[in-house]
Amino acid sequence: MRPLWDDMRGHPLRLSLVPRNPLVIPQKSTGNKVTYAGLDGNLYEAIKEVMNFTPVLVSPTDGLAYTRRFKNGSVTGPLKDVSNGASEVAFNHMASGVIGNINVDIILPPIYYANILFLIPKAGKIPSWNLISKIFSWKLWLTAFLFYFLSVVFLFFLGNTEGKRSKSKSTFRITQSFIEVFHYFITAPFSKMDAHETGFVQAFIASCLLLGVVLITLFQSALVDILTNPRYYPDINTAQQLLDSRLPVGTGIMEFVSALEASDSKVLQSIGKNCLSVSATTSVVWILLYKNVSTITDSLGSAVIHGLVPNVDSHLHAARETAGTFFAVHVARRGSPLSERLSALHFRAVESGLLRAWHDMMVQRIGKVGRARYRIHRQIYFAKSYEF
Repeated sequence: MRPLWDDMRGHPLRLSLVPRNPLVIPQKSTGNKVTYAGLDGNLYEAIKEVMNFTPVLVSPTDGLAYTRRFKNGSVTGPLKDVSNGASEVAFNHMASGVIGNINVDIILPPIYYANILFLIPKAGKIPSWNLISKIFSWKLWLTAFLFYFLSVVFLFFLGNTEGKRSKSKSTFRITQSFIEVFHYFITAPFSKMDAHETGFVQAFIASCLLLGVVLITLFQSALVDILTNPRYYPDINTAQQLLDSRLPVGTGIMEFVSALEASDSKVLQSIGKNCLSVSATTSVVWILLYKNVSTITDSLGSAVIHGLVPNVDSHLHAARETAGTFFAVHVARRGSPLSERLSALHFRAVESGLLRAWHDMMVQRIGKVGRARYRIHRQIYFAKSYEF
């Protein structure tokens, strides 16, 4: 006779299965029966059919979907329920920290992990008037005025040296030089050049005209570039920049906040202490509409958001710096007779290629843009999925 744990003949089994898009996606079938899709959802459905048990889904008793282990050895989330006997198996719990020496058996080592990311609104467009003040700064205007003033003085002394102006007319001449040189620089109409008798003065006027044409061309080109090509403020790319910006940070997953507060980084600790309790959906909506808040999610959640929201890359981006990591581990109660059977089935799914196929199906669900975003992280947290 086959052992009970090979064919459980419909016996109930208390287990933890946390819905988490795109890993575990509830789907209603005929008769309001709920089935699950996604990488872990398909694995759960296959094992349930092979072992023939009746699942009794146990929600985390402490309300925390992510598991954390603290320095004093205490744990939270589904791992806590398995270790104290509230459930027999946890199929897809996300754990942070070493889970060894806990009252559980690992039936499938981590096949992927998710980094904690900051999703931050893209920097806003710099107003045209602000760009003009930055490009044509007071230093540039001061330099131009000093050059203009020196040109006036040079023209005055050049004319005075040539004996074309008497000392009694010096005050008038220096005043008149300001107007004449200004005409030269803006290439405005002025008196005939042959009214000036020396070649030195004529050469000076010609150089002023040429320089004026160059300066006006550069000014007009810069002005057209400012008005036609939008420019943006620098993006926030690090946790330190996020903290310095004083941009509110909200998340609906308090385990992420606990991970920040337990970090060795004082910057992450400060962000965690000031986090707002806001759902992920609300945070993303605020980012898209108002750009007045940032949010915390994991790399899988980021891929889903990029897949669901059109043109989301123009509204938000993930900071380059991650705030922690959660590993996906499947566990059973320590010493459970189910551990060996469950472990064998898990590894059979790996070796047969089913897990890879379910993974590819999951990636197809999150859309073209989501897949592109997912591949960025896939090399990080899925490349070593089957190397155990």
